Amino acid sequence: PACAAASEIGLAAECSAGNAKACNSLGIAYLTGNGVAQDPGKASELFEKACSKNLPSACLNLGLQYTKGRGVKQDYVKADELFAKACELNLAVGCFNLAIHSMEGRSGKPDAGKANGLFEKACNLNHGGGCLNLGMNYYRGNGVRQSYGKASEMFAKACDLDRAGGCFNLGLVYTEGKAAILFGLGAVKSV
Repeated sequence: PACAAASEIGLAAECSAGNAKACNSLGIAYLTGNGVAQDPGKASELFEKACSKNLPSACLNLGLQYTKGRGVKQDYVKADELFAKACELNLAVGCFNLAIHSMEGRSGKPDAGKANGLFEKACNLNHGGGCLNLGMNYYRGNGVRQSYGKASEMFAKACDLDRAGGCFNLGLVYTEGKAAILFGLGAVKSV
């Protein structure tokens, strides 16, 4: 408790001095009640302060607050603006969250094309979920021209990024004999 209070005081002082990471860390403490009384509203204020200084993780955290209505009124449009800012600042999970909201139409009409662009950016930033979801959309032809080859590429990258669903889906594509389009292996033969 004494260490937590000292930590809170230190983070609060650093945050007041303009340290965005300290504001974000203090926001997380208030969100979780770690060393301070839990206060989602205070957490949101701190995330907003840090996001205004272009700390992408704080923009993501504030976007999650708006998505869930924690400490702020639930607002998907505002959440998506914050996820977009995090994505512009190259935080992969910001791109991924915005892509999911775009697919679901959380702040407007569902837009698979927009979502695929965001999944691609998340994938390029090494977010396995972005690769996996883009692969699924290529496999199904959802918002993109159907391509088993592109699907296989995305599933392989997701698998390389330790996303089990990518490995599983790549295995299914091989089993179905559809990966041969990409790798030029001919039909998969059983022994």
